[in-house]
Amino acid sequence: MQTLFGWPDGDCTESCVATLLGCDLSDVPNLKTECGREVGKIGKNPIEVLDPWLRRQYGLTMVWVDLQSVHGAGQVLSLFGEVHRLMSGPSPRSPDGVFEHMVVAVNGRVVHDPHPEGGGLTGKATGHGYLVRVCSK
Repeated sequence: MQTLFGWPDGDCTESCVATLLGCDLSDVPNLKTECGREVGKIGKNPIEVLDPWLRRQYGLTMVWVDLQSVHGAGQVLSLFGEVHRLMSGPSPRSPDGVFEHMVVAVNGRVVHDPHPEGGGLTGKATGHGYLVRVCSK
């Protein structure tokens, strides 16, 4: 479960990654620290931090589909079928919908919300993240 809350301190993404991997939250890199997140500054893309760690620890990479910018996103998503994935979208705790939240989903249906209050997402998903095995040479 998520232990830190709100932007930029929240760890919902790290919590969802831990859920998908079946590891402890403390094993996942802290994205606030590693990405340099702070109010008014985005910092590094979390995938830039997570990907080398996922490759080194699990032989996985993250494929992120930005649903707001990918033409034919529905076709891309259908390629993955019924698999657990990260899903981002508007947080129910962001009154203006500016801050996003991360959950675990299957086919657009929330199956795990790391926030103790639950609530999933309040609106359309903005992105999906898939953990994919890296081919060894």
